[in-house]
Amino acid sequence: MKTKITLFFFVLFGIDLWATDIIPNASFENWTGTSYVTPTNYDYTSNSDVYYYDQSLNVEKTTDAYSGQYAVKLTTISTSWGSSIAYFLNTDPEEGDMAKWTNGFPYNEIPTRIRGYYKYNQTTADSALIMIVFRKAGSSIGNYIIKIGGVHNTYTLFDVPLQPALTQTPDSIVFGAVSSDFSVHESGVVGSVLYLDSVSLKGVNSQPALFNGDFENWSTHQLPITIDDWNPRKKHQDGVARTTDAKDGNYAIELTSVSEDDNGDGVFNNNPGYLTNGYWDDNCGCNKGGIPFTHQIDTLTFWYKYSATTYASTVDHAQVNLQFKKNGSFFNGASRQLDATTEYEYVEVPFYNDQIPDSVIIDFVSSLWDNKNVAFIGSKLIIDKLQFKSEIIYLGTRNTTIPSAVDIYPSVSNAIFKFSNPNELPLQVEVYNSIGTKIIRLSVTGNEMNLGSLPTGIYFIKIRANDDWITKRILKQ
Repeated sequence: MKTKITLFFFVLFGIDLWATDIIPNASFENWTGTSYVTPTNYDYTSNSDVYYYDQSLNVEKTTDAYSGQYAVKLTTISTSWGSSIAYFLNTDPEEGDMAKWTNGFPYNEIPTRIRGYYKYNQTTADSALIMIVFRKAGSSIGNYIIKIGGVHNTYTLFDVPLQPALTQTPDSIVFGAVSSDFSVHESGVVGSVLYLDSVSLKGVNSQPALFNGDFENWSTHQLPITIDDWNPRKKHQDGVARTTDAKDGNYAIELTSVSEDDNGDGVFNNNPGYLTNGYWDDNCGCNKGGIPFTHQIDTLTFWYKYSATTYASTVDHAQVNLQFKKNGSFFNGASRQLDATTEYEYVEVPFYNDQIPDSVIIDFVSSLWDNKNVAFIGSKLIIDKLQFKSEIIYLGTRNTTIPSAVDIYPSVSNAIFKFSNPNELPLQVEVYNSIGTKIIRLSVTGNEMNLGSLPTGIYFIKIRANDDWITKRILKQ
């Protein structure tokens, strides 16, 4: 049950509430699960990659086939970070060196050629690739990359010798295809499309039992649920999970520091569970995106739990960061480290911007980025009930007859705040602190008030005139 304490408090004091929902899915209640299909026995595809970045699935079953009912369609797509090559493979491609690929289909014949039918839509700008690795006793004994390209709007035969010829009988075969030539264009050429069908090995008595080279058989894969309106750092959402250990509602979000090989060199480090409402762009090495936001003065609030690991007397910390942008450029930020706590604790992160932003990126990490030692693996941060204070207290004018010229300025001062009141209306002023407690009530006889005796902080000024009101937010330095 959502708590109503804050709502009751502000109604009691006569402060109108207006739910603005500045932060989408701020209580982490909304999650999405989906499924996709792959050619049967080819469990490794780019679909699982692009899905976690809210991109279109780019390995598809198509009825535009050369033979039978189905073929496979691979498309290099545009993404938020540039582009993404489509691929399918029967082994994990995380290790980029084909000679180190493992597993594959059992097979013990020596083929001399590979043939099949394809359509493609690029001339010299790009090529699709067929990839084959023959293995024996855990090692590669033959690697082949076959380029198929050009503009072919109807299915075209490729029939290619495997050169140099295999000199040993394999015990397994790794097979796959990609939509773009990653050796020329690392991320591929957006719009390159490969249709592939009726692939077979020649010079042999039989095909691998699991080969499915006619792509008639397809399997459904259920993807884990993902958080709506937020992005993890890594493609498989490592370290990001839904939890029922919630402060409010049914769910909260759980970030856990995990082990990762950052550089592909076999050296594993601690990497924090990471969540952001922006996204990481590899091209600029920077965060982009965020949510619309135009407040100069506000406070981010949330509840959290944190279990921290320790290495060499250094206790890990979680952290929340805000990055404010205007016209695509960052100009200010705010952050706070989070200490260990076994019970939910309330956090406020106040900020003051010297100009009006147009957006903000919010992110959380379960470990400090500097804490790379594997001993920090397992630090766990749970977050719930995230909101800005301006979402609780209504700050604008609604159904009021007070002229728009009535105002208080400047928005930031260490003592004196002045009133704009050109019609000389009789004004009543109430000052509330950031949690809604009334501090002062006074009648304004001049055009200013002195708040020099109040502590530094955010205050809400309710200005009454002619039995109506407006509320303004100020920062007392």
